[in-house]
Amino acid sequence: MMARRDFVATLGLTALGASLGAVESALAAPAGASAKPRVRAVFVRQKTDRYFMGWPGAAYDVKARQADYTRVLANAAKMLGVDLELSQEPVTELGQISDLLNQCAEKPPDGVILISMCLNTSWDKITQFVTKRPPTLPVIVYSPKGTSFLDNVQRIAECTKGTKTFLASTSDVDWLEHAVRMLHTHAQIKRTRICVVQGNRPVDLVLEKLGSTLRYVHFHRFSEEYKQVAASDEVRAMADLYAAKAQKTVEPSGEDVLNAAKMYVVCRRVMEAEGCDGIAVDCLPHVRGRTTPPPCLAFCRLNDEGRIAACQADWPAAISLRLVWLLLNRPGFMQNNCVDTTRNTLMGSHCTCPLRLEGPDKAPAPFILRSHAESDLGAVPQVLWPVGKEVTIMKFSDTAWWAAPKHPASCASSILLGTGRVVRNIDNPPSGGCRTSLEVRLDGIDDVRKLKYLHHQLIVLGDHKERLRAYCELAAIDVQTV
Repeated sequence: MMARRDFVATLGLTALGASLGAVESALAAPAGASAKPRVRAVFVRQKTDRYFMGWPGAAYDVKARQADYTRVLANAAKMLGVDLELSQEPVTELGQISDLLNQCAEKPPDGVILISMCLNTSWDKITQFVTKRPPTLPVIVYSPKGTSFLDNVQRIAECTKGTKTFLASTSDVDWLEHAVRMLHTHAQIKRTRICVVQGNRPVDLVLEKLGSTLRYVHFHRFSEEYKQVAASDEVRAMADLYAAKAQKTVEPSGEDVLNAAKMYVVCRRVMEAEGCDGIAVDCLPHVRGRTTPPPCLAFCRLNDEGRIAACQADWPAAISLRLVWLLLNRPGFMQNNCVDTTRNTLMGSHCTCPLRLEGPDKAPAPFILRSHAESDLGAVPQVLWPVGKEVTIMKFSDTAWWAAPKHPASCASSILLGTGRVVRNIDNPPSGGCRTSLEVRLDGIDDVRKLKYLHHQLIVLGDHKERLRAYCELAAIDVQTV
């Protein structure tokens, strides 16, 4: 462990994302990081080097296209840490589909990708697989342009309705990277463990729809852990870094920022002790009782890292944050949603917001260090969102998030989804509410009073509606529009 001044000098204060290596080196990786999903992929086509008459046509270079698909799949698998089992020998007979079904039953992969490479001979084999595969096995059918008509797509949609199937009919070869990401996400969501700091007894609850586990720990665990965290050189370096990168600091003192950095260590220690990928904390009573400072800056940092942190023990928000990080490679902003009925807009605000709005490899958003608005304590980020940019609104739509789910089978069974565009950032003061506050004009909403109320919806930078719809179809999750 290097000295604080050397640590800060090494960072150069030039990057706020992957720059806290000394702080993180003493802490373990997220629990799900070691899990390596296994994906099967096969090409379904005739055994020939060239077609004649019929789609995709004689001009279609079979070997070159298969090489293109292989390259995209292999690169995606390497990037995401997926064990890809890709057979170059094409499936040409129904008997080979039977063999593949048997293999998937004996040793189930985390997903299967069927790549159609011929309109005339592929669809009987694809139909046999998707209708006879194990019902819990997610399947993506990739049909590049020239290998399906609308009726092929419609028939597959009809015979797989309500199952874990998505058919991608597209001219985009690079979409195959997203196919791998979808199956990777599905597998990792199933293995996800969220630490819920709430209640008075430890218990594990499995969300049957997703497979995710909620690990409830004692409410006082959070404040007890805070007492054990020292103001180490690494913690001080983290505080110095955020203070230096802020556009300005308004209310917080240097000690406030230091204590906010300590909360990051608290969250990481609790998560790792419980083998969890994220944390959802019943935080307001801790702040109200002054047993801990507001954890908002720590949550900002955790969500920038993809380690996931949600306020008020809102585990559906935590699962939603985990999903968008895995599927879209960016954090979400969980917010209290209000409306402006004079401008017909949504106003979302919270005292914690990630900075890496465009993803972990992009520049952080500008921010101001403020106090927690409800208590006027601590150090929290007021993040300034890019005006004019598209956003996506989403959340798993369970309403009783403050209580342990009594019926795990029905939990996280649907997602609320919509899109819009950032209109402006709202200052507090003169407005009330939380520190990060933005106004969004939603698409297709003629009266914001008709919106479905769901607390702590996420706002995610960018229009990701179609990718989220595709994932929900693959995961057999219902979609509700905002």
